[in-house]
Amino acid sequence: WSIGLAQYIKRKKGMGKIIAFEPHPINFKRLVENIELSGLQDYISVHNLALSDTEGSLQLVLREDFERGATTGNASVSSNPDLDRSFETITIKSTTLDKFLSPMQIDNVNFIKVDIEGHEDFFFRGAKKLIEKKAPIILFEINMVFYNARGIKILDIFNSMLKGYNFFDGVYRSKDLNDFKDRFRVTKDITNIIAKADLDK
Repeated sequence: WSIGLAQYIKRKKGMGKIIAFEPHPINFKRLVENIELSGLQDYISVHNLALSDTEGSLQLVLREDFERGATTGNASVSSNPDLDRSFETITIKSTTLDKFLSPMQIDNVNFIKVDIEGHEDFFFRGAKKLIEKKAPIILFEINMVFYNARGIKILDIFNSMLKGYNFFDGVYRSKDLNDFKDRFRVTKDITNIIAKADLDK
């Protein structure tokens, strides 16, 4: 995503910049290498951090890709002992998006892409000020496996966090994520949602 969006920005003569976050050290190294190989250093800044609702450290669970012997792949912040079972974990640094952006002179944040394996609600809490002030378009994944393991009503939580947003999954549009429940079953409980603020609200 970072590479593709940066290539688009480059074609548009540099109108914008990607700020990317990757907490896993080898995934981070691979992303840096891809940025350099693509000649996109001027269009992407990448940071070896997790985005959450607190500053400090978290346990990152190295999931199926790593279990099968890969050195890069899918990982998630620890959420449930049964779901995380015997996967290896590593300690990663975390911060909030609001805290990270606070000292930076950034006038506009127009788009956020977040896919962090069931940790999206923590991210939104840590980006509350930005979302309320800038109302960016947000593309985020809802992976119900992780949320069901935590035993929370995530759709109600997201509705509360993203008040004033319209949601779209490529087929349906609604102001209430509960309207997508049947779609989650069709997509095997993983759905990407585009959220766009209703600026006329």
